[in-house]
Amino acid sequence: VASADLGTDVLSSLLQALHNAQTEVEQEVKALSQNTAPDIDTWITRAKDLQADILRSRETARQIVAEHEANKNLRAQGEEVGRKVHLLENEVAFEETLAGTLEHVAYANDVLDAAQEHAVVGNVKDSLREIEEADASIAGLEGLKDTRACGLLQTRAAQLRESLCETTTEFWNSFVEVHHEERTIIFTGHGLTAAVEGAVVPVITFELMVTAAKGLEIFDSLMQKMSKDIERTIIKPRLMIDEDGQVAKVVVSKDELSCTQRHGDISYSTLFADLQHIVDFFASHLPAEVGVVLSQSLIPAMSLRLEEHWLEPAVPLNIKEMPAFQDTLARVSQLADHIERHGWRGTKQLRVWVQNAP
Repeated sequence: VASADLGTDVLSSLLQALHNAQTEVEQEVKALSQNTAPDIDTWITRAKDLQADILRSRETARQIVAEHEANKNLRAQGEEVGRKVHLLENEVAFEETLAGTLEHVAYANDVLDAAQEHAVVGNVKDSLREIEEADASIAGLEGLKDTRACGLLQTRAAQLRESLCETTTEFWNSFVEVHHEERTIIFTGHGLTAAVEGAVVPVITFELMVTAAKGLEIFDSLMQKMSKDIERTIIKPRLMIDEDGQVAKVVVSKDELSCTQRHGDISYSTLFADLQHIVDFFASHLPAEVGVVLSQSLIPAMSLRLEEHWLEPAVPLNIKEMPAFQDTLARVSQLADHIERHGWRGTKQLRVWVQNAP
C-alpha cells in the first residue's frame, strides 16, 4: 500500500537525494583522507622504526646473553685454573716443608750422634752441650710431636741423658764412698783414670762430675743424698750417747773418716774438737762450691742434734755450773767461727743459741 503511494517523481527525487548525499560523503571522506595522509605516513614510519628498534634490541639482547654465557665459561675455566694453581702451590709448600722437616730431623739425629761420641770418650761438657742443642732442635719440630720420628728422637735423647746421669752418679759415688754399716766415708782421691782408650779427658775429676751433675740437673739431689749420708754415718753416731755412756770415736786418716770405734770420752772439749775435724775433713776433700752447698743442709742438721743432745743438757741449774757453761758457749762460738773460715754456711742456729743462752 505504501509503495502504491510513491510515484515515479517521488522515487526519482529520493534517488537523486541519495546520490547527492553519497557524493557529498565521498567528497568529505576524500577531503579527510587528504588532510590525514601526512599523519598516517608519519605513524607508519614510526611504526617501522619501532619495529627496527625492537629487532635491534632483540639482537643486542641475544649478543648480551651469548657474551654472558661466554663469560661464565671463562670464569669457570679461570676458577678451575686457580684451583689447580692452589693445589700446585700447596703441593710445593708441602714438599718444601717435608724437605725442611727431614733436614731438621736429620740434624737433631746428627747432634745426638755427636753427643754420644763425646760421652764415649769422656768429653762430658761437649756431650751435655750437644744434648741441650738436640733437645732444642727436637722441641722445634712443631706439628710433628706425635709422629714416630719425633718420638724416636725424644726417646734417644732421654736415653742418652739417662745414661749420662747413671754414669755421673756412678763416678760421683766412686769419689765419695759411703759405708753405712762400717760408719765410714772414704774419698778415693782427686781423679779417676778414664776406662776408655783415647778419652778426651784421661783423668775424671770430681770437679768434672760436678759440672756434669749440674748440666744434667741432678746436682741438688746428689748433694741432698751426700748430706743425709754424712749425717747418718758420721754426725748422728758421734752426737748420740748410748746406754753405756759411750759415743762414737772420730778417726781421721788421709782420705778416710770413720766412727766405727766407741769410747767413753764424753767431754765437751773432745766433742767440739771432733766436730771441727769432721768439718775440716770434708772441706779439704770436696771442691769449695760443693762444700758450701753441703754446709747449707749439713750444718743446720748437725746444730739441731748438738743442741738437743749436748747444749740443752748443759744449761746450768745452779751458779756452780756457770763457768763450765760459759766455756761451752765459747766453744760453740769457736765452732761457728771455724765453720765460717772455710766459707761454709748454716751457722745461724749456733749463733742464735749462744745469743739466747740463759
